[in-house]
Amino acid sequence: MTHASMKSSFSTVACPSSDLPAALGLAAELGYDGVEIFAGMDRVTCERPADGPAIAAIATMVAFSGQSDRDAQAAQRLALLIRRSAECGCPCIALDGPTIQRKQDRAAVCGSFMDWLYPVADLAAEAGVVLAIRNAPSVSRSGELWTMLEMRPHRAIGVCWDSHSAQQAGESSVIAVPTLNSRIVHVQLRVAALRSGDRSPDAQILHRLRGIGYGGFVSHVWFAPADGTIDQCREMLREALAQSKAALAPPVVEKKPPAAKPAPAAA
Repeated sequence: MTHASMKSSFSTVACPSSDLPAALGLAAELGYDGVEIFAGMDRVTCERPADGPAIAAIATMVAFSGQSDRDAQAAQRLALLIRRSAECGCPCIALDGPTIQRKQDRAAVCGSFMDWLYPVADLAAEAGVVLAIRNAPSVSRSGELWTMLEMRPHRAIGVCWDSHSAQQAGESSVIAVPTLNSRIVHVQLRVAALRSGDRSPDAQILHRLRGIGYGGFVSHVWFAPADGTIDQCREMLREALAQSKAALAPPVVEKKPPAAKPAPAAA
């Protein structure tokens, strides 16, 4: 992809009407290394060629609510998703962090979230899957996210860093990437069709990730419009990958021709 150790993927939100085999076929056509599935468990299958693009991650809507009955059900859904992920050879499941209301104690909610996730992480560790907490909706800054992870450290709990969420919170990757470092196991870059025509992903975070030796997937996320076509999806994803490669390409240094030697002085 953009660097020898990084791998490229795109989220299936770019092609919501396509099934998984079609999305994997599109990834192979465009030169992506994998596909990030954004869907319910019914779409998580193992129907992919052994030598084709991988399933980079599964982005789930399963979330912590702070209500014991609902959270018990959510934990069961995560456990099922972990088994499906292991069957598919998928390395991680991306899920949102806790939602914190204005008058709630932030540390207390973060602690409750980690207490809920920790037993599920034991199942993930046994299956060889990592639970990647996305920096959204409420814990979007790297410092608070790192503190939350330290409340209940677990080898099967990492970070899915969403650059768009970080930008919304006003945090630069200059701070975020070194702070979280090896805890980042999956990255999401939002592909935005701006009025200026600039669709390039955040080049700065790619440079920072390269600096820490990141070797996971960088997933391009483009939300297809309701009337979007597969050709439009193909164009956006092709350009996103090209922009990522260009962002980390070594600078071209023009070699100057050697200076001409002065003519010998006349005798």
